[in-house]
Amino acid sequence: PMTCLITASGNACDVLQDCFRKQYAVIHRLETNKLRNVASFFAHLLATDAVPWSAMSCIVLTEEATTSSSRIFIKYLFQVGLGLGTCSTAL
Repeated sequence: PMTCLITASGNACDVLQDCFRKQYAVIHRLETNKLRNVASFFAHLLATDAVPWSAMSCIVLTEEATTSSSRIFIKYLFQVGLGLGTCSTAL
C-alpha cells in the first residue's frame, strides 16, 4: 500500500512528513469540515507512528504565526484526533 509513495529521494515516512508540512502551510485555504478531515487523517498517522512527531516542528504556536484555521487544525489534531491518552503515551 505505501510502496507507491516510496521515491528515489526518500521513504514513505519522509513523504508523509513532507505532506504534513505542506498541508499545514496551506491549511487556511480549507473549509472547516475539510480541515477537520485532514486533522483526523494526520492524527491517525501520528498515533500509529506512520509520521514522526518531529513532523510538527513546522507548527509555531504564537498569535502572529497562526491563523484561525491553523488553530482549529491544531485543536482538532490533539483533542479529537489524538486524544489525551495517545499524546501522553507518545510524550
